[in-house]
Amino acid sequence: MASEQLGRCGHSTVRVYDKILLWGGRGFDSDKVCVHDLTKRVWTYLHTTGEIPPRLSGSCCSLVDGNLLIFGGFVEDVRVNSMYSLDLSVYVWSKIIPSSNIPSPRDKFGAWVYDQEVIYFGGYGSSPTSENVREGEFVPNYEEIGPGLCGWNNDLLSFDTISKTWRPLPHSVTLTPLPRAAHQCVKISSTEGVLFGGRHKNRRMNDLYTLSLSTSTWCHINLLGDLPEGRSFHSLTVLDSANIFVYGGYNTDSQVLGDAWVINTCLQQCHEILYERNATGRMWHTACRGLYDGEVLILGGCGYFPVIYDRVKYFRLAPLPLKQIALEAIGHHRESCGTWNDMPNEIQNDIRRKLEETEN
Repeated sequence: MASEQLGRCGHSTVRVYDKILLWGGRGFDSDKVCVHDLTKRVWTYLHTTGEIPPRLSGSCCSLVDGNLLIFGGFVEDVRVNSMYSLDLSVYVWSKIIPSSNIPSPRDKFGAWVYDQEVIYFGGYGSSPTSENVREGEFVPNYEEIGPGLCGWNNDLLSFDTISKTWRPLPHSVTLTPLPRAAHQCVKISSTEGVLFGGRHKNRRMNDLYTLSLSTSTWCHINLLGDLPEGRSFHSLTVLDSANIFVYGGYNTDSQVLGDAWVINTCLQQCHEILYERNATGRMWHTACRGLYDGEVLILGGCGYFPVIYDRVKYFRLAPLPLKQIALEAIGHHRESCGTWNDMPNEIQNDIRRKLEETEN
């Protein structure tokens, strides 16, 4: 697959074992599922059938029991509140019809998976009606021109994937984050989620919250020292049980950012990762952990419209394992590496795979 076919922004990604699945967004073939093999570093298309979703951007993608769940998003100037599921055992899409009232249409929100539920927070979309499931504040955007009134919300909602029902999750008025969109949500443990940044009205924020997924209790974390500036359309990646990685985004001064930060949620500290970078940054991209500790892949995204990126950007925040360093050396200097026939079979197989990878 040519790299220019992967150029997209506003897409969704999930990691499944040693593969990354990428779907949706704005760009080439965004209605198709792309698969990145982390071991071979090659991209392929996944052939799917069934009720294939439209080319949604700004939707939420969650992995629950071998199913890829897509909710909400933006397509052809319309925000939606539909939900689709891709069964990864047979690669068949189906549209989910909930057995309860549903949230109002929205995009650019966040989600966490907790047991058999998906918990959604915030977003930007249509003004809710009395028939919509909601739990939070709606802040209208009177500056937007178009049909219907849209705005930001801080709804905290749960979708039960077994009963196919929606329910609101009441949360504290004093601790609840402001309504926002284009924020990022990740899990740092099986029962704790993290929220960082996003846009509220005309302001991009740099606040950090944790959410107990079992009790729906928020906690605002006051970070110490230098802080990342407020941003939306950034990425957030879990490095371990305490550290999360922030990259890029869009600030209040309408600048596309290219800075990188590590936030320690236990010590409540953060520090900037200094690296050699060009003048451009990325926004509305996604990020996933790589095969090794401290490795993060930045996928897609855009600069100043209509520039859309198609190259994967790698961050290595820790040294590669010694074995991998040796394999990389063999792959790049095959002719000078001598023989390895007396090595254990497992090592020989790893070397053959690395040589095949470099030949391709």
